[in-house]
Amino acid sequence: LDSSPAPRMRIGAWLTAQGVEVDSTARVYVDDPDSDRDAGDKIPFTSVPPAIQRAVGQHDLARAGLSVAFDSRTGEELSLSGNHVSAQVEAVSDGEKDWGILLLDWRHYRPLQPGLLLAANAKWNATARTAPFFERPYVGGLYSVRGYPSHALSPAEGDLRTLTGGVELRAALIGRRDDPTLAGLLFADAGLGVQRENPTWNAVDVGMGFGFRVRVPWIRRLGIDVGFPVTPRPDLDPVHVNASIGWTY
Repeated sequence: LDSSPAPRMRIGAWLTAQGVEVDSTARVYVDDPDSDRDAGDKIPFTSVPPAIQRAVGQHDLARAGLSVAFDSRTGEELSLSGNHVSAQVEAVSDGEKDWGILLLDWRHYRPLQPGLLLAANAKWNATARTAPFFERPYVGGLYSVRGYPSHALSPAEGDLRTLTGGVELRAALIGRRDDPTLAGLLFADAGLGVQRENPTWNAVDVGMGFGFRVRVPWIRRLGIDVGFPVTPRPDLDPVHVNASIGWTY
């Protein structure tokens, strides 16, 4: 980031061809006494949801997209201030089906005092019913709702629309206040999704926790986040740990 106070706008466009090989491997995440399956057991292909069975194999995709970003941020690390807003729209085809993808992303940063930063993020992701599961958005995980495993809060086939957001309080622990060697953070994330089978919003899932970021050469920041599910999920672990490169947003 440069130090210029002037807002910046960036526009991007792409036209690409992509090959995707979809695997059929699925395993049990937690012990399931009702089905006599243990965590790690392979799930038979015939037990995989039909929408996933149909998508297994090679897919040749054509993609065309446009993105626009507005960036008013100044400073860096814990002195970062301002907003970053982006919108991305993409049209995708596999030769048989076509679908669109829309992604809206807002990020806000506000220093509260030297060495203490408030950061917030909200993200909207949407696609069409014709999109295969591997092109759909999911809720849960590091860049969605921490405290839960990746994709754990969506059905196996994915969602049609998701809304996720979070807030972080970042603080310098060791080193410079604006660019510490070690920083700590407290976070609260929330997310919800809509599935094809049920076109109403689900209950919001919430996760909270803490984390650390250490400054290292070349890749800038390495971190770990320890999240706790606030929304009751008896089939999931009571704590979930994520490793990260950089800040979450």
